[in-house]
Amino acid sequence: MKTDRLLGIVTYLLNHGQTKARVLADHFEVSVRTIYRDMEAIGMAGLPVVTYQGGDGGVGLAEGFRLKENMLTVDELDHIIIGLKSFESVSLNQQHSNAVLEKLASKHESLLTLNNRFLIDLTTFHRTSIPQKISLIREALKNETYVTFQYYSDQGQSLSRLEPYYVIFRWSSWYVYGYCELRGGFRMFRLTRMVDLQGTDQTYKPRDIEKESLQFAAHFQEMKHAVLLFDAALEYQLIDLTGDGSYEKMEDNRLKINYPYTNLEYIVQLILGFGDKVEVLAPDHLIEEVKRRAQNLLNRYR
Repeated sequence: MKTDRLLGIVTYLLNHGQTKARVLADHFEVSVRTIYRDMEAIGMAGLPVVTYQGGDGGVGLAEGFRLKENMLTVDELDHIIIGLKSFESVSLNQQHSNAVLEKLASKHESLLTLNNRFLIDLTTFHRTSIPQKISLIREALKNETYVTFQYYSDQGQSLSRLEPYYVIFRWSSWYVYGYCELRGGFRMFRLTRMVDLQGTDQTYKPRDIEKESLQFAAHFQEMKHAVLLFDAALEYQLIDLTGDGSYEKMEDNRLKINYPYTNLEYIVQLILGFGDKVEVLAPDHLIEEVKRRAQNLLNRYR
């Protein structure tokens, strides 16, 4: 909608200052002529539009102008409230989150009702530890101070000191991304595997991070796929795991699925958890590993 684009242009100019019309046109996927018409409409609405001449010129808003909260659309407030509700579940200071929610929702009573109908909890089984860890890391990010912790992985246990830069929620897990002194590079650490996490008073000078390093998907292990056959009685569990339409129904009513995974231990435990209700078709090394684990279980209970 044009109104949303106009508000988007105003917000962009407030955040970036003087900007070339071509940059705005590319950003909002319209023509330069449309941008100039939009700027005229913004000026007619009473906002202080400024045009800069010359090769380095462009458009902008008068210095000191601020966007009032009530210029946000209902849909934008809706998204903000849902986002705050999500983060509220892992925040130690929920009173602060609630105060922000009340201020936003008070502009539209319907949003306050919507807010009360969205109950989001991102902590899973780590209801106590995850909010504490996120709070500690947030404080370290703000003060640019190191954090230390014991880390447990398939490589064993190690003591790490980290310059934290980002907190990430991905694949139902929380991670912190930063520069690890032990490994001499940027690394991703899962919060649930960090034990005895401590803040320090030692500050670090923020490093320049290459743009490629911010493609966080590359920091996760290479994705592999297991071809599995599930009994039809487990269809509801497959829908839970991967969603409706993610599997193929075979002639014998079993359900065939290409299940993505990055960690061998995880996929083996998942398969064994379904007992004799699932069969592994590929890859071969996964079949052999499941057979080995099943034989070990049989030997243990003999």
